[in-house]
Amino acid sequence: LIVGDGPSKQESEHGRAFADKRGRLLIEALEEVGIPIGDDGEVFATYAVKCCPSGKIKLKDAKTCADTYLQKEIELLRPELVITLGKVAQYCVLGSNTPISKTHGKMFTLTRTDAVGNEWTTKVMPVEHPFSILSTPAKMDPWLADLRRAKVTFYSQGDPYWNPSKLDRFDFRIIGSIRQFKEVA
Repeated sequence: LIVGDGPSKQESEHGRAFADKRGRLLIEALEEVGIPIGDDGEVFATYAVKCCPSGKIKLKDAKTCADTYLQKEIELLRPELVITLGKVAQYCVLGSNTPISKTHGKMFTLTRTDAVGNEWTTKVMPVEHPFSILSTPAKMDPWLADLRRAKVTFYSQGDPYWNPSKLDRFDFRIIGSIRQFKEVA
């Protein structure tokens, strides 16, 4: 599962996640590090904040949105690995306000209990947001190294992780209603 901060105006208008310049950069980077993208895999991309009419994401608003939607997505999808893009996504998934400069590339374990009391865990790796890479090109090599580390970690865990089809699809959709969320989930 890849979690971005929130949709840009362009993405909101097109109804597709990661459809702008930063999304293209992310897709190119994933292809470069060997995380294949196609039409029939198991990579799902979402946002911590589902809409951002003001253009600025406040952590308080992001947490409310994440508690309402994102945590339910994570619980329903139960991904083996979550890659958070940027500070807002990291905060919404891990509850950590630590700067990305100190957490990027590190693997965290997220433990959750579902509605019926079953406990489960997933790995979480924060990485820089693609916008940060566009703004500061010197961050590109460390960012690619973090994405390579995510791939190696994911693929080196043995069954069920070692499956070449695990990371070959992005399901880029902006979920516009609870009905749509239930259909996707």
